[in-house]
Amino acid sequence: MRGVFETHDADRRGALGTHELRAAVEEMGHAPSEAQLRALLAEFDFDGSGDLDPLEFTALMARMLGYKELPAEQVWVVV
Repeated sequence: MRGVFETHDADRRGALGTHELRAAVEEMGHAPSEAQLRALLAEFDFDGSGDLDPLEFTALMARMLGYKELPAEQVWVVV
């Protein structure tokens, strides 16, 4: 997951904003609406920064890869 994160961290600040997150999610074959993208960001932005750091991004990717039974705030513990 680290490599995927770094690929999409275009500005190299260690966090993915909405445009970078959209690119990562679309690469996985999904086409989220703006509302869906904001909902994902709100659910997985545990520290309230407005962006996803590597752990938050990993939690989101774990959910997208099939860990749907876990609440968002617990997914990163498993990964």
